[in-house]
Amino acid sequence: FKNSVAQPQFVAVMGQTTMCKKESMAAGQKPSAAPVPQQKKKQKAPKSQPPAAVPVEAPKTSPSSSFDLDGWKKTFASGPAAAMDEFWKTYDKEEWSIWKQVYDYADDNENLESTVEMVDAFMKGNEGIKDSVFGVMHVAGNLEIEGLWLVKGLDPEIMFGANEDTSWYSWSQLGPDTTDLVKAAVGSFWSASKDLDGKEIKSTKVY
Repeated sequence: FKNSVAQPQFVAVMGQTTMCKKESMAAGQKPSAAPVPQQKKKQKAPKSQPPAAVPVEAPKTSPSSSFDLDGWKKTFASGPAAAMDEFWKTYDKEEWSIWKQVYDYADDNENLESTVEMVDAFMKGNEGIKDSVFGVMHVAGNLEIEGLWLVKGLDPEIMFGANEDTSWYSWSQLGPDTTDLVKAAVGSFWSASKDLDGKEIKSTKVY
């Protein structure tokens, strides 16, 4: 059409033709609205599956070691607060170590029941090394998971090798020297029943 109206013969008869810049509408018809772009919801990336655990043999306890894990578990069961003095009398820092764990995905925890199930699952993952570890895990505050573990060896490698869920937690050592601060922190965590660092405790599990 544009080519036709530009021809000299057409212009001589019809004159210059102005092209329409707005769509023609019937009476009462409203112009169509410009399309509104759809906003995409940002999806939270799911946590990746942990790498498969690679079993690590537990260090052998020296015959000279004074610490008895089974005996300690029985003593703890009789009363955590009173048991702490006995623990430090026999604790052997040359063959055992103490490690704190903090769950890295607390914001994903939706309710107490499923969070406690995660704690149960973590403890179940330690069945293969139950003779080499002792631990207490709390669910506190906004469904945050924290634990404190006694592990045979100078690092938690036997737990990392036995339990693939360990990769979902951050780990830090208390010690190795048994200073008054370390003793207070361990005793406070293991014997806590109502609050943990000012956060209400909603569930506690002992392994």
